Amino acid sequence: MMKHRPWAGLAVAFIGLVLFGPLALLSKENAVLIAPVLLLLEAFVLKPWSSNPLQRRLIAGLLLTFVALPVGVGLFVLLNSHNELFAGYAGRDFNLGQRLLTEIHAICLYIQMILLPVPAQMTLFQDGFPIQRALDAKTFIAGTALLALVLGALLLRQRAPLIGFGVLWFFTWHLVESTALPLEPVFEHRNYLALMGMALVQVATLRPLITTQRYRNVLGIAVIGFLLLLGANTAARALQWRDAQTMMVADYAQHPNSPRLVEGMFGIAVAQANGEAALFFAQEQQRLKPTDAYGFLQELYLYCHSPRLPDGLVDQARILAKHGTVSPATTNGPQRLNEAVANGDCPAVPSRAMLTFAEGLAHNPNIHMTGVHLAALTTWALIAIQNGERVVAETALRAAILRAAEDSPGRLSDVLQAARVVAEHLPLAEEAEAFLTRLQPAAGSL
Repeated sequence: MMKHRPWAGLAVAFIGLVLFGPLALLSKENAVLIAPVLLLLEAFVLKPWSSNPLQRRLIAGLLLTFVALPVGVGLFVLLNSHNELFAGYAGRDFNLGQRLLTEIHAICLYIQMILLPVPAQMTLFQDGFPIQRALDAKTFIAGTALLALVLGALLLRQRAPLIGFGVLWFFTWHLVESTALPLEPVFEHRNYLALMGMALVQVATLRPLITTQRYRNVLGIAVIGFLLLLGANTAARALQWRDAQTMMVADYAQHPNSPRLVEGMFGIAVAQANGEAALFFAQEQQRLKPTDAYGFLQELYLYCHSPRLPDGLVDQARILAKHGTVSPATTNGPQRLNEAVANGDCPAVPSRAMLTFAEGLAHNPNIHMTGVHLAALTTWALIAIQNGERVVAETALRAAILRAAEDSPGRLSDVLQAARVVAEHLPLAEEAEAFLTRLQPAAGSL
C-alpha cells in the first residue's frame, strides 16, 4: 500500500504503530523490540520499495518518529535508571558479568532447540541451567561463533537478505531477556518469537533445492521424516504432561538440578507421606540454593513431630530468612510452618521462631521483586496477628500498603484483601473493624 498509495499506507502504518504498539508494550515488555525489528525489515526486506522519493520521505518520517525516537528514549531511561534496573542482582546468586557469560550458552541452547529439538532438553523448568562463573575456552568459542553469525547475517543483506534477516530477527528478540537484565538465565518461552527467524533461515536455505528436480524428491522425504519425528516428540511430551505430577516426575529425571522441580518433588513426597523422600528433596533444595531459607524451612516442617530438631537448623533458617536470597516460594514457607505450629502439630519448633522468620524475610534487603516483598510483608502481618502481635501486624500492613500504592492499583487491591484476611483473625467484629480503621491513613479507604 505504501508503494502504490503512499498517504493511505502512511495512515495504516501510523494507526498500527500508535494503537497497537502501546498495546503490545502493555502486554509484554519485550514489545519494545518492535522498533529495531522494523529497522531490520526495512533494511533487509523492503529496500526495493525505496525508489519513490515521496515514499522514502514518508518511511524516513515513520522510522524517525516510531523507531529512532523510542530507541533514543529507551537508551536515556536505561542510562538514568541503571540502579533500579540492575538492583535485582542483589537477589540472585550471579552478577552481571556471569549472566552475560551464561547467556552465551543459553543462546546456543535456544538455537539447538530450534534446529534439533530434543525432548529431554525441553522443559518449563530451566532454573537449574548452570551459571557460567568465568570465561573459559568453551564460552569464548561459543561467543565468537555467535558474533560471527551476526556479522555474517549483516554481510548477507545483498546476497541473501531473507537469511540475514532471519538470523538478526532471532538475535533481536533475545535482546531484552537474554542480555543484561537480572532475570533468570533461561526460559523456553523466550524462544517463541525468536524461532520464527531461524525457521525463515531454514526455508530460505532450502528453497533453491526445492526448485531443483535433482534434490526435490530427496528433500521431500527428509522433510516428511523430520515432521514425523517432530510429531513423535510432541506426542511423547503430551503424554508426559498429562497431569502435573507426571510432568514433575518426568522432568525431574532429566533436570535434577532445577530448584522448582525439587520443590515440586518435595510436595509430592509430602502428599504421599514419604518422609524419607521429602527429607532428601528438602536437603537437595538446600544444596541447590544454599543462600535461600526455603529448603531449611522445608526441613523444619518435616521435623515438626520430632522431639528434637537437628542442631543449628532453626538458627540457619533464621539467618538466611533475614540475609539470604529470597524466592517467591520462600515467602510461603513461614506461613505453612506457622499453621502447623499454631495447630499444635509442630511441638519441636518454638512458636515465636515463626514470627522471627517472617520479620526477617520482610526486612531482607535482597528482595528485589515488588510482589515478593508484598508477600513477605503480608505473611509477616498474618503470622503476627496469629501470635497476638496486633501492633506488629499493623506495622507490616502499613508498609505493604505504601509499597503497593507506589506500584499499581492491582497490587494495592491485593494487599487490602490481605488486610481483611488478617483482621478476620481477631475474635470480635468490632476489633476487626477498629483494626482496619487504623490502617485507613495509609490506605485511604478499605
